[in-house]
This record gives sequence, C-alpha cells and structure tokens, in this order.
Amino acid sequence: MISYLKGFDKKIYACSAAMTFHNIAKDMLVDEVDGVTGISTFLEQTEGAQMLFM
Repeated sequence: MISYLKGFDKKIYACSAAMTFHNIAKDMLVDEVDGVTGISTFLEQTEGAQMLFM
C-alpha cells in the first residue's frame, strides 16, 4: 500500500504521539515515510486535502 501511494507522488507522515506511545524511533520508520508531525501541524498542513489513515 505504501509503495503504491508513493507511486502517485503522495506524502506519508508518521504521528509523533503514536510513535511515542509505541516506543518507535524515527530511525525505525520505513524509508517511504516523508516525516513525523504532530496532529495540529498535520491538520493545518492538510486542510482541504483528501487523506487516508492507516
């Protein structure tokens, strides 16, 4: 699924709160993840966009 989305030039972000809760470090993420962001920043940057939550 991630590779498929990247094929359409889509951005993939990891949730910083979920990463903290699950003890996941940034270097543990797959290379396809474009960045880590908090929910408020994410919502501001994606206002009006279509989103897929995984």
